[in-house]
Amino acid sequence: MIDKNLIFLISQPRSGSTLTQRILGTHSKIYTRSEPWIMLNSMYEFKKDGISAEYNKTWEYNAAQDFIDNLPDGGKHKYNEHLRTMHLALYDAYIKKEGKEFFLDKTPRYYLIIHELIELFPNAKYIMLLRNPLAVLGSIINSWTKDNWSELTKYKIDLIDGIDAILDGIEDYKDSVEVVYYEELLHDQTDIMKKTLTYIGLYFEEEILNYHQKSSEKWLYGDPVNVYQKTGIDSANDAKWTNDLKNLQYWRVMYDYLNYIGEIRYEKLGYNFSENLEILMRNMPTDTLDQLKEQTLPLLSFLDAENESIVKYQEVIKQKNIELQKVYSSKRWKLLNLFK
Repeated sequence: MIDKNLIFLISQPRSGSTLTQRILGTHSKIYTRSEPWIMLNSMYEFKKDGISAEYNKTWEYNAAQDFIDNLPDGGKHKYNEHLRTMHLALYDAYIKKEGKEFFLDKTPRYYLIIHELIELFPNAKYIMLLRNPLAVLGSIINSWTKDNWSELTKYKIDLIDGIDAILDGIEDYKDSVEVVYYEELLHDQTDIMKKTLTYIGLYFEEEILNYHQKSSEKWLYGDPVNVYQKTGIDSANDAKWTNDLKNLQYWRVMYDYLNYIGEIRYEKLGYNFSENLEILMRNMPTDTLDQLKEQTLPLLSFLDAENESIVKYQEVIKQKNIELQKVYSSKRWKLLNLFK
């Protein structure tokens, strides 16, 4: 196997990557399986930060870099050559077994190693899947964190660092990557898949749009609803994030996230900042923004796992066992009063 037969699908989590993977993986020439994640550890060998271990990671990093830099006949270039050979052999084992030509590695958090991947596999195909960031946050809340707002801290990197990493990857390698918008895929699967497969170097097959009719091996990671339960594409998914805007705390984190990203980055991602802000303001569940801010906590406080106010906040919700909106609308309590 050579790297031109390798496809990487990269995105924020909850961006429709499982759906995209499932469609592409139904193509007669493509094999895919549950998120491999195997490139993360290998690529983090070149990073000083972002990884911990029982041994001293700083010492290991320094020692490994010294070893790699002094490799005879090429240093890091030689190391990458062997690293490339090893990983291609691992991918190749799967496609040979299945009689396919391409391996699709869908691991959303490869956004953390985009530059390292492209250096290692310069001829591979890179699909950057984008979704409205507010829809991403809404899906994380509805699928993973529910009403346990402090759980958002687990996705801080996805929500904060993921935006810049993906934007950098697209801007730095605009001639090498294929950008796919989840919303466009929902409403025009044929044209989007034709364009994507042309980028990969394959012909479009009508059967891939009937992906749900074909059996699939059980995957460890990925959206189990899209993989096993749904019988087709739900075109209403692009607006589902707006369904819960009457919940005060939900509205607040959406508003904060939009403003954290800011108009410039939002527009670079391909989404209309003003339009999304207008949706939020039209659905604001209180009379004024100041009133809403008094009754809720900011998004960044939930992304800080050590914030004591979050612990208190969660305890209030647990003890009262009622929704935030009912608390504030019926009793007009403010958050600080609840903590007394």
